[in-house]
Amino acid sequence: MTRAGLLMVVGILAAAFVGGAVSHWWLSEEVVTARKFEMVDATGQVRAVLGLSVEGAASLVFLDDKGKPRAALGLSVEGEPGLLLQDDKDKAGAALSMAGRSPRLKLWDEDGKERATLKLTEGEPRLQLSDDKGTPRALLAVGENESRLILWDKSGALWKAP
Repeated sequence: MTRAGLLMVVGILAAAFVGGAVSHWWLSEEVVTARKFEMVDATGQVRAVLGLSVEGAASLVFLDDKGKPRAALGLSVEGEPGLLLQDDKDKAGAALSMAGRSPRLKLWDEDGKERATLKLTEGEPRLQLSDDKGTPRALLAVGENESRLILWDKSGALWKAP
């Protein structure tokens, strides 16, 4: 082997060694383990919390500048995912959740009454609308062979198809 060839081999080996050492340092996986993480703003106020409930449910909660929870993303103890949006008075406004293969979206009014629910149950989409007391007033469901629309008044079913 010529001197130039030997220098090339040594250079390649040196570069491989240095590259491996640098990539190990650069890509090393540092692991931080904790039960709770808090993200604070410039004033030290907590703005987000990543943690576990006493029951073991994982969540990421976002807080407004007054320290009130406004949004939460998490998993239930059973492992079902969900997203909750709240107003500045700690009342739920919207929730998106998944139970098994059944997604669900719920909407509440400013008084905390459930006003609308959209869900899939066994592959069938359903939309239910409720009045200001939380009483169901309209239901639209689409099945494999038929669709249903039901409207209620205060005394019971007002109109139904089919």
